[in-house]
Amino acid sequence: MQAIKSLATYLIATGLTIFLSPAHHAFGGTAVGEILPLGDSITDGVGGTGGGYRARLHLLLSNAGDLFNIIGSAMNNSTASLTSSGQHYHEGHSGYRIDQIEGNLTGLVSSAPTSDSSNGGHWLDGGYDTGRPMIFPDLVLLHIGTNDASQGRTAAQMQSLLQSLLATIKNSRPNAQVIVASLIPRTDNANLEATQMAYNNGVASIVAAQGANFHFLDMHAVLNAGDLADGLHPNQAGYDKMANAWAGALHAVAAAEPLSVATAASRKTHGPAGDFDVDLPLTGVSGVECRDGGDAGSHTLLFTFTNNVTSGSAVISAGNGSVLGSPTFAGNVMNVNLTGVGDGQEIMVTLNSVRDAYSHVLPSTSVKMNVLLADTTGNKVVNSTDIAHTKNQSGANIDADNFRQDVTGDGSINSTDVSVVNNQSGNAIP
Repeated sequence: MQAIKSLATYLIATGLTIFLSPAHHAFGGTAVGEILPLGDSITDGVGGTGGGYRARLHLLLSNAGDLFNIIGSAMNNSTASLTSSGQHYHEGHSGYRIDQIEGNLTGLVSSAPTSDSSNGGHWLDGGYDTGRPMIFPDLVLLHIGTNDASQGRTAAQMQSLLQSLLATIKNSRPNAQVIVASLIPRTDNANLEATQMAYNNGVASIVAAQGANFHFLDMHAVLNAGDLADGLHPNQAGYDKMANAWAGALHAVAAAEPLSVATAASRKTHGPAGDFDVDLPLTGVSGVECRDGGDAGSHTLLFTFTNNVTSGSAVISAGNGSVLGSPTFAGNVMNVNLTGVGDGQEIMVTLNSVRDAYSHVLPSTSVKMNVLLADTTGNKVVNSTDIAHTKNQSGANIDADNFRQDVTGDGSINSTDVSVVNNQSGNAIP
């Protein structure tokens, strides 16, 4: 197998222009993390022999001993090697424009081409009817805009749409490293190639304006007319050149997304009504757990991370209470059981040495939680408003809007809950 070149050697050999900041280390045993190939049919791999650039990219990263995982909602156009290794996922959708890619990141665009399934959209946030979890890519490889040109958009319109797409990625996944490629050459229509070149001329500055996590890769300089299968899509030799360029760019920014906590919550099971979570904001005002922890002062905290996690520990570093047993891990969720947590206080839970599947280690991270039984409004005081809310919900089915009124956590809101809130009235957290 061909040994992977250093970025410097590759750039000298090809004359490839890359604008990347910051540059880190060369190839070899890098904790790359999760890679999201994002774009249209060229990301899908149309015109190649299977897998497009993704097949060779997988080979290059594997040969380098990198720790990585290629992710996405689509699984079509694969190779035996990609499939057998579980690396056959991607987010390449034939016929999609820039705005349709953006709209499906956290929503569902009904106008997107039906010839290539959107898989229910919500590619980043999952949920809804997709059955998929949220994803937090460390690296996004973006090549998009060909269909916009084909459908008559001007270069300026395309650049404006790209700016919007990158802003959405930045807002949705601020820790991701995003490599944006210029559009490859096309020979099927000289006017459309001129539009794409005009678009390409503005991409580097648009990318730079998004900040240090965004990087421009001049993919147009990598391919020539002989690398195209049909004047529009690469042949496999062209895709292999793209893979080489992606690998060089990828390794240059392979500091990758640092492992971080995405969300935190306190979860309780409300009898037959199921599980309900009190959100614990990571910054600002702490969330309030108002449900009864029982005589043992028991609570369960769930921490969701930006990658799948495999190990780590937790302690109560402020307030009274302790961690019961060892945390458990499932995918990107860490489950921490607490005991002896007293009422009417703010506690701090600190996570230590949490490690993900790519050997990233979370810096010690603390999350605060207020504990005040019967504070159904979450304002750190129990008063007549809490009593009124609980009385108003008495007998109602428990849902996401009223579960806090089931302060006993038994699956029904009734006179017992009202009595508890009455008895707690006047209690507060300083």
